[in-house]
Amino acid sequence: MEQWSEEQVTTWAGMLGLPPASFTAVQEALGHGELDGDELQGLTKKRFVKLLSKVQSPDAASLADQGLEQRNAVQA
Repeated sequence: MEQWSEEQVTTWAGMLGLPPASFTAVQEALGHGELDGDELQGLTKKRFVKLLSKVQSPDAASLADQGLEQRNAVQA
């Protein structure tokens, strides 16, 4: 994951199985392909919630939990 490109992070986000509105929020929060694998690997829940809140996701904490859970599964 550390070596993932921005495009690979976007692809990963698309494989989370989120509803379209939630996927759009995650994609926007991750900067539409501006976050690379190293940055994703170091992303904290607090920072992810802030990013999701900036794009006005109504369920930012829940989405952050889902995304980080999936990220951690990939790292394991």
